[in-house]
Amino acid sequence: MKRLYYYIKSLNFKRLKKIVKSKSFLGSFLFAASLWGYTSLNHEYTPFVKVPLSVVLASDKAIENPLPSNISIKVKGSGWQLFYLIFFNSTKECIVDLSDKDIPADEYIITRVDILKGIQNIVDAEPIDVLPESMKLTIGQLVTIKVPVNPIISITPRDGFVAMTNFKLYPDSVEITGNEKTVRNIKYWNTEKINIEGVFKPTSMALDLSDTLNTIIRKSRKQVNIFFDVQQEADVTIYDIPIRVKGGTLPKNHVIKPDKIKVIVHGGINQIADISKNDIASYIDYNELLNDTTGILYPKIEINRNVNKYNSLPQYIYHFRIVKTTE
Repeated sequence: MKRLYYYIKSLNFKRLKKIVKSKSFLGSFLFAASLWGYTSLNHEYTPFVKVPLSVVLASDKAIENPLPSNISIKVKGSGWQLFYLIFFNSTKECIVDLSDKDIPADEYIITRVDILKGIQNIVDAEPIDVLPESMKLTIGQLVTIKVPVNPIISITPRDGFVAMTNFKLYPDSVEITGNEKTVRNIKYWNTEKINIEGVFKPTSMALDLSDTLNTIIRKSRKQVNIFFDVQQEADVTIYDIPIRVKGGTLPKNHVIKPDKIKVIVHGGINQIADISKNDIASYIDYNELLNDTTGILYPKIEINRNVNKYNSLPQYIYHFRIVKTTE
């Protein structure tokens, strides 16, 4: 009986599979789906739709508090109208124009009426409500200042190559315009974060400036150009760097061993090609020397060249103090 059950089940499955693959079934399914879609799109709906928001003030005024970049509009319309509005209408927006309003105080409440009046390019569907129903504006004087651009960029070169850290930006600053209280607190403007991988040669590219605070801050440009150098990775060892005492001289009864170290410099092949002993200094601090109780000191390294990294050998030295004894 069990074998007969599985046999009948397999026959039913094969029959069902054959029916599903048949042209008549597929045609019927598509017709039914089209009929359902057509019927549904003729019904009326009232969904919320996100619409870009902007607020226009008088030429000498600026908004201090951040505003949402979009606002939710409740619209009424048929499925066809809403389908076009949501997926194809790229010009819909809400512009609250307060440029001709006399606003004596530092604050203004944007009402539901202001928002509905500002809705544009929604032709067939009917706007009937908004969320939020009101928004508070803090308003102040308009100013323009220039701030440096800060590149937010991460570079991962191809194996065997190294990226130089001295980026060049063109231009290296941007003018920002907005509310005086907000603008005066901005010390620099970031670019959008970007990760670059697999580079192996000097590269230049455009970077988008961050659109943070785009509802209350206007920028003089949207992009800057950046140039960074990528070189083949190399290292060089500089021997016999004397250890000096910074802030004093080595007392006669003090001894440091060794008194010279070697420094291994890592970087791009062109970056370190002509580096020499004259570019490197090693020192220990005089007060650190006098207060030493362990007998081990760590020399500090200074290099007057822009290099990626370096390390010294040995990393520490021994410090002795000669004490005379009397019998």
